[in-house]
Amino acid sequence: MYLRTAAFAALLAACGVVDARADGELALDAAFARVEAFHPDLKIFRQTAAGLAAEADRAAQKPPLTLGAELENAFGRGAASGVGGAELSLNLASVLERGDKRAARTALAQSRIAALDSARGIKRLDLLAEVARRYLDVVAAQALTRIAELDREQRTRTVEAATRRELCARHGCSSRRAKRRPI
Repeated sequence: MYLRTAAFAALLAACGVVDARADGELALDAAFARVEAFHPDLKIFRQTAAGLAAEADRAAQKPPLTLGAELENAFGRGAASGVGGAELSLNLASVLERGDKRAARTALAQSRIAALDSARGIKRLDLLAEVARRYLDVVAAQALTRIAELDREQRTRTVEAATRRELCARHGCSSRRAKRRPI
C-alpha cells in the first residue's frame, strides 16, 4: 500500500500537481490551487456557466419586434402589368406576453445558474477532499519512511555495539577499557 502511495506522490510531483518546498514537504495549498485552476471537471462548469449566463441575458429581453414587407401584383398581365399596379404592405409585429412571463423566464435561468453553482461547489469539495486524503497518505508515507530510516540506523548501531562486545570478549579486554562510541 505504501508503495502505491509513494508512486502516486511521485506521479503528482512529476505532473506538477504539488509543489515541493525547500525542506522537501509537499504544499497542500498549492495542490488545492492547481486542482481548482486546471481540473477538467471544474473547467466544464466554467464553460457551462458562461452559456447559462448568456441564456439568462436572452431570457431578460423583451420579445423582439418583427418588421415585414409584402409586395403584391408587381408583375401582372395586361392592364395591371408593370409596377404601377403593385401593392406594398408593411407590418410591424411583436408578441404580447400576458402575465409575468419574462420574469418567469429570468427566474428559471437564474435557478439553473444557481443549480450549476451548487453542483460545481459539490464537485470542487469532492476533488479537494480527494487531494487532501492523498496528501495525508503521502505525508504518512514520508513519516513512516523516516521512522524506518531511524529504526535501520538504530539497528545498525546495535549490531556494531554487539560486534564490539564480542570482539572484546574474544580478545579479553574489559568493557571499561574498550573504546566506546556513542550509541
